[in-house]
Amino acid sequence: MLAFLCIILLICTGLLSFFIISGQSNVEFPISADLQNENKNLSSIKFETEKSEITVAKEKTRLHVQNGEMTIENQKTDTTETTNAIENSATLPESLQETNSIIPVSGKKENEASVQSKRLVFVIDDAGHNLTQLEPFLELPFSVTIAVLPMLSYSVQTAQLTKQHNKELILHQPMQAQKASIDPGPGAIKPTMTPEEAADIVRQNLTAVGSVSGINNHEGSLITENAEIMKAVLEVCAEKGIYFLDSRTTSQSAVKNAAQGLSVKIWERSVFLDNSQDKNDIEQSVRYGMELAERSGIAIMIGHVWSDELAQTLLDLYPDMVLQGFEITTLSQL
Repeated sequence: MLAFLCIILLICTGLLSFFIISGQSNVEFPISADLQNENKNLSSIKFETEKSEITVAKEKTRLHVQNGEMTIENQKTDTTETTNAIENSATLPESLQETNSIIPVSGKKENEASVQSKRLVFVIDDAGHNLTQLEPFLELPFSVTIAVLPMLSYSVQTAQLTKQHNKELILHQPMQAQKASIDPGPGAIKPTMTPEEAADIVRQNLTAVGSVSGINNHEGSLITENAEIMKAVLEVCAEKGIYFLDSRTTSQSAVKNAAQGLSVKIWERSVFLDNSQDKNDIEQSVRYGMELAERSGIAIMIGHVWSDELAQTLLDLYPDMVLQGFEITTLSQL
């Protein structure tokens, strides 16, 4: 009997333990509403963060496409100067925009500047009328080229001062423009001249001005379209071992064709800096030239000695040019 009761007791104890364990496995501890909301907020924050990171990545990619070769991801946080330069070039007045390419030595592509380099060449035309306008350009702390008109009252002194200040000197050869009413000045090549006469005029002007690195045309929209005359001029350049810079006063220039077969370096202007005398327009023109140099490796920019704002504008922009890695040089050094 006692054994029977023990068996019953053991069975009851086992059943009771079974029900307790089963009940515990089905218990659900309540979670407060605040904790549930907090979890939701954390999930939302994580989602928004991920979304923000994706958005930023897309923005970087879009800027990379807009800025061409510039990779925003590899830049420092502050890209204001580069962005401003691009914005300025985008709003450049139509009258100031130039799209002419650089012509290397006799058109030989192997002599073009490497795109990895960023070179700026500043040529200052119309020197020789006086010394007052010349002085600010001679004092610039970087290379510039002074283009001197021949047979003026201060042509020889201008040439001498240019050499003394270690600036590059070239002859600013006057040539007749399309408009017959425009007087290119003394020592000019006229359309009535033979190629031989044109060559003689250039030689006389070179002798008067002195040793130069090159020649560029003053006016000349009519003459530079004349392949025969321009070949005669370029033959003098080859003879003297100097370059010719086509100021591109006409889109129909025959200079490139005239240079075929000659051992002469020829170049083309990229930008005119002071079509407008407004300081902001001049700055935009310089920045446009900087953008061209970013793409092609070099930009040749022509301004004028009588431009009141040009020298100071170049001086103001000089630190920015250096910071952006531009080399300011001359055509004879290329």
